Order: sequence, then structure tokens, then C-alpha cells
Amino acid sequence: MDRRIRISLESVTPSLAFAVLIVLLPPPPTAVAQQLTADVSDVVDGTYLVRPTLDGTPISSSDGLTWETRAGSGSISEDPFTHMTMIRASGTTPLVVRPSVGPVIGVDTPIGIDPGTVPAAQLVFAAAGGGVCFANPNHASCFSVTVDVRSILEANVIPRSLSQRELHYQYGEYYSSDPIVGPMRITYNPQARSRTVLTSLVNPQTARDPFFPATAHSEFFFQIDFLASGISVVNTQPMVFETTMFRWPPFAAPLEHQSPVTFYFASDPNTACMTIQNQYMSLYPTTELAITSTGLTISATGHLQSTWRITNTSANGAAIRWFFIGNLGTPESPTRGSTTIGAAGSPTGSVDVAFDSQLDASTLSQFVTLGAVSESGPRLTGAHKETFRFPGLEIQVRLHGSSQFPGDHGEKDWFIRADPAGTIVDDFISATIVVDNSSGHPIANQQVHLAADLTVLNPKLGLRDMTSAFRLVSNPKVSLASGNPYTWAPGRTRFEANIPAAISRSFQAALPVNVPFVVRNTTPSGPTIERRDVLGFRPHRGFVDDGSPEGTFFAESPSRTGDVLATRFSARRLFPHGVSQINVTGAVVVATSSRSNGGFDAIQLRRHDPILEPAADESPQGLLAGRGGVGDGMTDVAVPFDPNGLFSAVSVPFLGAPVRIGASDDLWLNVYMTPGDTVISGTFLGEDRTEETILGDAFFLKPGATPPRYAPREGGNWMTRLTFTVGP
Repeated sequence: MDRRIRISLESVTPSLAFAVLIVLLPPPPTAVAQQLTADVSDVVDGTYLVRPTLDGTPISSSDGLTWETRAGSGSISEDPFTHMTMIRASGTTPLVVRPSVGPVIGVDTPIGIDPGTVPAAQLVFAAAGGGVCFANPNHASCFSVTVDVRSILEANVIPRSLSQRELHYQYGEYYSSDPIVGPMRITYNPQARSRTVLTSLVNPQTARDPFFPATAHSEFFFQIDFLASGISVVNTQPMVFETTMFRWPPFAAPLEHQSPVTFYFASDPNTACMTIQNQYMSLYPTTELAITSTGLTISATGHLQSTWRITNTSANGAAIRWFFIGNLGTPESPTRGSTTIGAAGSPTGSVDVAFDSQLDASTLSQFVTLGAVSESGPRLTGAHKETFRFPGLEIQVRLHGSSQFPGDHGEKDWFIRADPAGTIVDDFISATIVVDNSSGHPIANQQVHLAADLTVLNPKLGLRDMTSAFRLVSNPKVSLASGNPYTWAPGRTRFEANIPAAISRSFQAALPVNVPFVVRNTTPSGPTIERRDVLGFRPHRGFVDDGSPEGTFFAESPSRTGDVLATRFSARRLFPHGVSQINVTGAVVVATSSRSNGGFDAIQLRRHDPILEPAADESPQGLLAGRGGVGDGMTDVAVPFDPNGLFSAVSVPFLGAPVRIGASDDLWLNVYMTPGDTVISGTFLGEDRTEETILGDAFFLKPGATPPRYAPREGGNWMTRLTFTVGP
């Protein structure tokens, strides 16, 4: 593909950030209306696995669940083991179903159409190319760069309806070279979803009807690697393109992006590196390199061995970069490389590449694509794709707490959460077990056992088999052990199980503690498959994960009036089952100061702003409670001085009556820096890098930014803690 691109860049100011804690006091539970939802949790060979839930609790036909077909046609059945609903669309009409349990009626759930009715040309998109760019005179303070791009990418198409397609971009690589910055590699950021939504303008009634012209809304998240310097940058807000397409692939269609997008250092996501002011590109197909798979074998344990040949079909030789994309598993050989290929028919006109890997069994249908491009000079591009399945049997396990809202996977920490009378605990020890059978036939006589490693409590205890204690969430009367021996059907089988009871008080006395769990799948004549996971037990939500901040941060040196870390707390994370209101009494900030009068300008609790997304409501009506005055230059919230830099939990009670919050209110806690603070003599805050317990989104805001310019930091929880105390 030929890609003509114009990019303008400008430098921006870096920033850093810190963390906070809200203290909550909920009143007694109140009755709420029941909610019936149905979420698609997996798709296997065109069959959608749907998990219906009533107020967050999974249900099945044994609970009176029924389905009504609202539009289209298809088959609806229930998995006898997991009790999940299996739905498969048929024909070219979108299938829409509605669940109900007695008087409770759920919402219409669109499943889509039979993927077999989607034209083959729209299923996978592979492209490659190059181009030129032109100087942009509209930004005198910026500079334009020339980017000559060649690319190979794979896009999976999801048929949302006959009139809408959604393309997901996960695998792809773009190469380019600039005289100033040298060679560049561009990939999709795996932490975000790059996609294109196509909406037909002609309203097709069948899959045979024309789909185009169609509007195209694209959102891209990139990682740009400057190979000469080793610098990598990412964009945290999408690069958006809006256009109308008259065919697919959209060759020669002009695509222009004019909303500035800031890129941050991948090694320091708080520090901005550059801003792309606008971009123009056109795509053109080119294929000069013929790539074939000369050998591909997969062992019973999923070990891939493959050989490939790249052959030049053009009269131009050049330096090329080759790379593998797709389900690469754990590679045992390089996934990228560079070499020189000669002209067609010459002794060096072909290049052989080998690739070995231990495949990851988490995906049933897998593929590997070898792509090759020249990054500059003569345009040489090509790709070849091989699809396959992971052979045999694979087990995955995840230990977690109970789901707290529809679609919640459960947190890796288990918490004690009781009602006022202490009779109900709404967080149970839960496990998700996924069995993938890619052999193509049933596998019988399989024994499943789930054990807890209690040596963390007492070295003499060892493993304790708890298979009988775990009950299926879909049917609490059935234990995980009662299914032994299991027969694994071809495809994917998923179990959701928990221990529907409170832990013993003797075990509570040992908290906090991290307990390893072991799942074993055994068979009389085959190997044993063993998988492990760890569940953290905590006396309450927000308890420290390991008590040791791995990083300290100072927002900006020197800080300015209005510099603030704004931490968002989602309402669905705040409220336990049955609680419709909570009382916010104050905040706790985990910090230390390097001077005796260290601290913060102010701490404020604010409502969520529904217009400026994401942001706190900065109007007078948005302020719910707080301490200190923003911009008065005073240290109104003191932080203890510690010459050793040890952190303290600084309690900041809000003055007056507690703030009562409803179950639909998202909150923001804003912590404002004292103007003039410096790194040498200022206030520091801690970050605990525990990805599984991220409870909110934290953004560092600079004054005057509307909508706010922020730098979300992924992979850390900002020492953000939430504490629930149930009482009147």
C-alpha cells in the first residue's frame, strides 16, 4: 500500500504525579430494582457464549431463565456444565434476543449475523506501501517531517449487523526512515483498542446487497519506536479519522486527521514528547515480495517449528526488514530481523527465515503472518499468513473475589465485606477455570482438583484439596468435585465457581496474606496439567497490597497554582451489593515531606462532569467537600516531615456533616500541590505497582487546560485506597 502522510510535531511540557485514598461510611442497605443483563463473554467458532446475570449473580434455565428471539434467527442452548447460554446466528438477518426471569425482563441483546455471510474480502485486510509528505505552513512554531511508510497489518472484522462492520487492529507493523531521526517502527499499542467502524449508507437488506459507500470512523493507538535512539512513544488519546469509503479496502481514499494528538514517552507516560498536529494519508496496494511457508509443524504440547521463504519478484534489490505478527506465544527465535535481498532471478533474490515458538493456548484459533518491507528506497512489500489451532488440551485458572457488577471479572484481592448484622458476606473466594480442547474430539476421564497452598499460614499444613468446597456459580448446589470425571468437549469450556460462605475467624486473624492455589487436571493414561494462581486476602477493600511503595513522584518542580492530581472513583466500584448510598467522611493521602512545613494546597471531593469527559465538575455546584483553599499559596493540608523519606497515611477528615453519595455518582478526589514546591524540598507521594488492584483513574492536570490535558499512568494504582465501614 502506498501511504502519503503529512505529520507536524511540536514539543510539550513534561509532568509527574502521586496518589490518594477516600474513607467511606455506608448506611444500611436499601431495596433496589432488579436488573437482568446478558453479556457476551466469549466467541468460539461463531458461537457466542453469553453470561446472563440478575443483579450481578449469574443465572441459568434452572432459575427460570428464558429467551425471546426479537429479530433474526438462530439456535439458543445451554452448556450442561457451565450453564452458560450458547447462541449462534443463522442466515443474513441480525439476531436479537431478550432474556427474562419471571417478571424481570432484560434488554434486547444484539448477537450479530452469521459470520459466514460476510464477504471474504472484508474478513482480513493485509496492506503495505510507502509515500511522501508535504510541509505544513499553518504552524509556524512547529515543523513538518517526511514519512515514507510501508506496512503489513491484520484486521479482524466483526459483523455487528448487515449495515455495520467493526474492524479490530491488533497485529501490524509499519516501517519508515527519516534523514534526521533515522529508522522508525510503528506498532499498535497493545494496551488500547485500535479499530474502524464502517456504517453502510445504502442500508443493505441481505449479505449479497452492496455495503459501500459507508462512513468510516477510525481510532488508532500507536507505539512509535525510534530505532536509532531507542526511544519509544505512545498516544493515550486516539488518533481519529473520519471519512466516507466507496470500496474495501479503501485504496486511494484520502484520510486526514486534524485533531492534535500528544505522544508520551513509553518509559515515562507522564512526560509528553511530541504532538502530531495533523496527518494526511492515502493507501495503495503493492506486493513485490512473494512469501511462502516451506514447513510448519506443531507438537502435541504446542511447540511450533516453521520455515519461510521470501522471494523478490521485482527488478530492484534492497535492504528489507522481516517480522512475524499474530499469535506468537513465547518465541524461541527472533521475531524480527533485517537483511538484503537481490533482484528477481538473482542468486540472492530469495531469503529463508525460521521461526520457533512455544504457543500460548489461551486462544483456540491462531495465526502467524510473516511480513517483509523495505523501509526506504525501492518499495518492496509482501506477507503470508498461516492459520492453525493449539493441539490437545490446555487449562487456565484465575482466582478472584466475587463479581460486583455485570461484566466485572472480580478483583484479585478478596475482601471482608459484611452487612450491618454481620450475617451476609458479598465477597466470596471465586475461581474461573477455562478448558480449551483443540484436539477436534472429546477427551474423557479427566479429573479436576483445586487446592490451596496453606504453607503461607503454617509450613506444616501444605496443600489442602478444596474441590468439594467450590460450588458452581450457576448452580450453588453442585460442587466442582461432583463433575469428576469430566469429559472435555471440543472447543472451550468455562467454569465459574466459588465458596459461598465466609472464611473462618481464625483465618481472618492471619490477614493480610497471599494464598497460592493449584488446579490439576489428571487422566489415567495422560500427563497431568497443573496451573497456579495467587489470591490476596485483605481485611477490607483498599488495604495495602504489600506495604511498600515502589515509586515516589513529585508532580512538577516547581509546582504551580492549580497543579492537581485528579483521581476518579467509579460508582460501580464503590458500592457493595444492596447499598444504595454511602457517606464520604474524608480522605487519606499516602505521602512524605522533605521539609517541616510540607503538604498540599487543598484536597477536594467533586462530582463527575458529564460534559467534559473525563474530568471533575469544577463549578461551585460540583464541590462536595474539602480542606484548604486552592491558590492561596498556603500549606493547608500538612504532611509529616520524615528525614528518611518514610511514607505516612495522612488522614484528612472533611469538616461538617458527611457527604451522602448515591449509587450512580462517580466521584473525583483532587489533590492540589502547594505552589512553589520543588523536588529538593517538597512533598512526595507513593505509587504501589500492583496492576490487579487498580481502583480508579488518576490524571495529572495542569491549570488552564479545558478539556484537561492529562497523562494517565497505567500499571500503578497510585496508592489509591477505598475503605468501607458498614454502619448507621
